[in-house]
Amino acid sequence: MKRILWFSLFLLLAFNLVAQEREIKSYEIDFNAGLRLDFSRASVELGPGNTIRTLNYPFLALEIDVDILTNLTLGIVAGYNWNYFKDSVDFFQLPLSIRVNEEKNNSMVLGLNLATEVFSFGDFSILAKGEFLYFKLFKIESPIDLPIAPGTATVKNSFYQVTLDLPIEYYSFSGLILYAGPRLNLIKGKMTVDEQIGDIQAVESQGFKQKGMFDLMAGINVEIGSHLDLIFTASFFSKTSLAAGLFYLFLSVCPVIYGEGK
Repeated sequence: MKRILWFSLFLLLAFNLVAQEREIKSYEIDFNAGLRLDFSRASVELGPGNTIRTLNYPFLALEIDVDILTNLTLGIVAGYNWNYFKDSVDFFQLPLSIRVNEEKNNSMVLGLNLATEVFSFGDFSILAKGEFLYFKLFKIESPIDLPIAPGTATVKNSFYQVTLDLPIEYYSFSGLILYAGPRLNLIKGKMTVDEQIGDIQAVESQGFKQKGMFDLMAGINVEIGSHLDLIFTASFFSKTSLAAGLFYLFLSVCPVIYGEGK
């Protein structure tokens, strides 16, 4: 304990000595924290025959956005999602054919995003935002009741989504920001069924990817007081998405030591 106290005292004295020789200033770091609710559905091509299916994947997540550079914001996303195919998915290459119906599957969603202002002019600005979301693998195990031998069928599914937005913002109204622009969106994943009947084990997988990639997105950002933002966003065409978020703006003052003292 004495060593820890002496070490802490040494660090404090060293900081004071450096501060006498150098000028101490501070700068502000903005970061937002809030909840994000997203209802999304997209048409995907499934399996070797590119069968069209509709993937629904609403999610609720916590997002933290931090200004890591003057014109660059990093976002971290973590939450919970429910995903399912609207139509049944058939696996015919197994010893006993399996049909996966509209079962809602629960798992985690994890991701990162980056946003920057490309340039601004008058009451307009052009932004660029990229996001990667990973919808974690889930497993559903169901029993197979046969007279000859008992068995199980385990369904596994995971996928990821990559999004690139290039919206134009209009902020002439007080406390209100409108934005709209193109969106590129890619979904890719795989569904697997692992079948075990007695001593026989078989696995069949079907990959899937989004049928189209181009969307149009639009939204509104409502400032509530000086620290709250309420955000609504919608996108259409290859993917239909309705999203809402409520974020709180924090300001953190960080000391910076630089320059020679007088």
